[in-house]
Amino acid sequence: MAEKGFGVKEVNLIGASGTPTITSPNNLNLNANNVAISTNATIGGTLAVSGTVSVGGTLTYEDVTNIDSVGVITARSGVDVDDFISVGSNIHLGNAGVVTATTFSGSAASLTSVPAANITGTLPAISGANLTGITITPTNSDIQVVYTVTANGSSAYRFAGNGVVSTADDPDLYLMRGQKYRFINNSGGSHPFQIRTSAGADGAAYSTGVTNNGASSGNIDFVPTYDSPAQLVYQCTSHSGMVGNIYLRSAGGNETNVGVTTFASTATLSVNRIIPVGGVASSGGTTYGGGIIQVVQTVKTNEVDISTSSQFNDISGVTATITPKSNTSKILVTVCLTHNVSSNSNLIFRLLRGSTPVGNSTVTADSPLALGISGGKYDGLRGNPTTFQFLDSPATTSATVYKVQEYHNAGTFTLNYTGSSNQFSGSTTITLMEVSG
Repeated sequence: MAEKGFGVKEVNLIGASGTPTITSPNNLNLNANNVAISTNATIGGTLAVSGTVSVGGTLTYEDVTNIDSVGVITARSGVDVDDFISVGSNIHLGNAGVVTATTFSGSAASLTSVPAANITGTLPAISGANLTGITITPTNSDIQVVYTVTANGSSAYRFAGNGVVSTADDPDLYLMRGQKYRFINNSGGSHPFQIRTSAGADGAAYSTGVTNNGASSGNIDFVPTYDSPAQLVYQCTSHSGMVGNIYLRSAGGNETNVGVTTFASTATLSVNRIIPVGGVASSGGTTYGGGIIQVVQTVKTNEVDISTSSQFNDISGVTATITPKSNTSKILVTVCLTHNVSSNSNLIFRLLRGSTPVGNSTVTADSPLALGISGGKYDGLRGNPTTFQFLDSPATTSATVYKVQEYHNAGTFTLNYTGSSNQFSGSTTITLMEVSG
């Protein structure tokens, strides 16, 4: 056919059977305002559109590699992305429900208002340095210190936690009254861990503030009360050799094994009793006491003359008063007298607590001199000294008076003689020391 142009108003392709075909050796160009296809169109190759494709209904496509859309893309099932989705601005999820992914990666800087109930699972280990807005409300059941308890065979317990060496056998534990401690017994199930008043068969379980005491595994919680004893022990109830000390500190209770404490030079240490580390000294059933709690002294410097003889007489001013801090304390009395008698005479002294003589001789005799604690005899010299001590047990915390009496049977007794020149005179003291019992 000759290459001629012609106008066609309508072309109808009619065939008895099969599919009619329009064939062109080169491109087939349709140049019109609109090309309308009223039914389905199947394209076996590539459809290249240089302009805009407008779809009035639904555009259905499969195995599409790239989609460039300025509107909304709706997928009937899933959107499968082999690599990533690049979003220029925001992804808005309206009522999309649950977004599921193997991992989420990003700064999460703007991830806000997530209800705590919707966060489940195990959080990874993070520093938490930049976490804000997290509020933890303390309760009266919070644990302050946790120790993990293991065993070194059947010979000793070992502890892992603050302040202890994890390889030490049966270490001493130092706990604070009023704090809550948790001992996690991971010793193998055959070592019941019990807090006790003392070690051995004579010890009993200490139950005050202890939960699950004696458990073979799991948690044993202990809250020492403010008046808990200074020392307890932990012990395996199946192996008596697995035992160690628990020392309690602070609050209103006593303390023991406190080590060395340093105070400022202006500080005041107030105590009612001082006991050496090894205990109070004793011998033959007699307890001698520990440290010195307080000291009281009276110094008598003026002369006192007593002419009444053959009876015990108070010596004016030779007296001292002390108020013990404890009724178990002892009072060490030290008396140093300077005296004289004007004529040859027997002389004796005795010590009284209030009106009761103490430290008297048990020798029986008709003479009252047998009641004296110390004495001397006039030998023509002046300023004779007499010194004696006595450790008394008044068993009281009330003010207690100690005094000295003298007994001479001739002449005049003179305390602190200040006679003629070239003769000796002196002073007299009575010293009281409270010694912890």
